Amino acid sequence: MPIYTATFCLMKENLGANCLGHAFVALTRFDVNEENQLVSTVQLSGFLGVPSGHPDSLKRKLKKNIVRMDIDFIGNHGVWMDEEWHYYDRGEPLYGRTFLLTEAQYLALSEKDKKLKDEWKNAIDEAVEDLNISTDKQNKFKIYEYERYSKQLHAREKEKSEAEGRPARLHDFDMNVFGPSPNTCKMEAVSFLASVLTLEQAQSLEGLHIAVPRLSGKNFDPVYFYSHGDFDVHTKASGEVIKTRKNNSNNATLSWAIPPQIVELPDGTIQPFAINVDLEKVRTVVSRLIKLEWLFINAKIDKKHSQRRDKLIYFIGDLYKRFSIVDYDKSRARVLNHFFSPRSIHLESIQQANRLFDTLCDTIINQHDNDASMLAGLAAHLSEKDQIKLCEILDRKEILKKRSCCQCAIL
Repeated sequence: MPIYTATFCLMKENLGANCLGHAFVALTRFDVNEENQLVSTVQLSGFLGVPSGHPDSLKRKLKKNIVRMDIDFIGNHGVWMDEEWHYYDRGEPLYGRTFLLTEAQYLALSEKDKKLKDEWKNAIDEAVEDLNISTDKQNKFKIYEYERYSKQLHAREKEKSEAEGRPARLHDFDMNVFGPSPNTCKMEAVSFLASVLTLEQAQSLEGLHIAVPRLSGKNFDPVYFYSHGDFDVHTKASGEVIKTRKNNSNNATLSWAIPPQIVELPDGTIQPFAINVDLEKVRTVVSRLIKLEWLFINAKIDKKHSQRRDKLIYFIGDLYKRFSIVDYDKSRARVLNHFFSPRSIHLESIQQANRLFDTLCDTIINQHDNDASMLAGLAAHLSEKDQIKLCEILDRKEILKKRSCCQCAIL
């Protein structure tokens, strides 16, 4: 029997958000696979502001460089769209509150999600045709090809909606949080979930300020996702080409690395996926493993080590995925809490992960790779920059000093 949830997610500065934060929604279906283990499929959606004007204008450059926000703060519209995974599958935590859904509620929210995404696209297409700007597409854009005219398109949709007596399909985006009518990512996320929340739950999400994500109340748990499937190629602003996964790829999916530990009901909470070992240790290990996986995926290592690199990446992924294993108890199938944590597997995984961390560190200190069967020996072939990153991931910066001492002794 599947379990359905909706999670109100909060993104903070550790993931690149500005000081106000960013809020969005994760819809999840949890199923049981053939091995009686829990698997999850996650859909992330949120409300994002849209920029206007030329992408290389001084105004947009200043906003990007100073406040890290390439959007119009007021006087424009936003769009409900898929969130980009590459912010959320890198081992840094989001913070979330998870609510239990019935199948009907899950399907209704999934349909609402699709409707909101279709509506703004249809509104843009119609406004583009009405304003006769269909030949003026942008090659460089953030969200859609005609966004340099987004204010005019927004005004046109407002005009049509008033004339036709219907709600506008382009929702206002207004970050004047002390003004009379703000409308932000947080407000749209809470509104999206309104049909499945009690009044008390909705008010608690509003927290200290209805429009500011960072001030969204208490009882948020760290949330870790991981992606799996085919890679895409991304070129960073620096020109560096890296592998990543995108949510529009056919074979890529997003899952919970650690299932939600507290799930809220209208009248209380449950822990259907409780992990029965030290949760802080699990979070630390999972975070480090996911970061290490991406480090080795994108590390510049000689092709002759490619087979061993693939084995190490698989081993790392297998380790952290064990923490998302919560076994299914068929004898309690009629009870909601019918999953149980395989404590022995989780304890063994923590020990294996720590042994891997120690071996990687020893390799960097001694700078040797004498045994081709040792996967951790690959650390000796990382660039100095990546070795520093590895030490930072494992919170063992003192290793770099030990390595320097070893090198001096050899000389």
